[in-house]
Amino acid sequence: METTRKWRILLGNRKIEGYKNKKPVELELQIKTVKIPDGEASRLNWKLEEIREYTAVSIMGEVWCSDYYSDCFECGQIRDTVSDLFPSDAVQRICKLWDQWHLNNLTAGTVEQTACIDVYEVANPKWHYDYSEACEILKDAGLYTIETSPISYTYGSKWLIREVPEAIVNELIELFESFPVGKGS
Repeated sequence: METTRKWRILLGNRKIEGYKNKKPVELELQIKTVKIPDGEASRLNWKLEEIREYTAVSIMGEVWCSDYYSDCFECGQIRDTVSDLFPSDAVQRICKLWDQWHLNNLTAGTVEQTACIDVYEVANPKWHYDYSEACEILKDAGLYTIETSPISYTYGSKWLIREVPEAIVNELIELFESFPVGKGS
C-alpha cells in the first residue's frame, strides 16, 4: 500500500542571465509512504535489514519560461540553480535536504560501501561519480560484495533504502508549507 503526498511551492520570480523577463521558480516535494503487505517480499535498507515500511522523498524544481507556465526553461534536478538564485536560509536548507535525501529509496550501496566511496571522493576532489569506477574502488577495498548471513549483496545489484528520519520528513513539510503554493502543473 502506498500513500503519496505532494507539495508544490513558488519560490519567487528571478532574473535569468540573457533573458529580459523574470522567470517563476517552483519546487515540488513528494513524500511516499510504502507499507508492504503481508505475503509480499520485504525490501532491504542500506544496513541490509529487511523492512516492511519506508518513506521515499523526491524533490524537483522548475524554472518556467513565463508566467503562463506553458514550458520549462530548466527543470528536474536543478538544485544548484535553485541554490544560486535563492540565498535565503530556508531555500538553502531545502537544497541541503534535497541533496541528502532525494530518492533515498534508490540507494546503490550499503552503509559501508557508500562510506568507502564518500572517503574516496573527499580524497580525490576532481573525481566525479562513475558507477564502473565506484565498483573498482569497492573491489580494491574488499567491499564490492558484502556477506551478512543470510544475505549477500553486490554493489548496485538492487535498490536499497536509506530510511529518512521522521524529523527530516517533518522539517521538509514545514519548509514547503512556509512558501506560497505554486501554479505549475
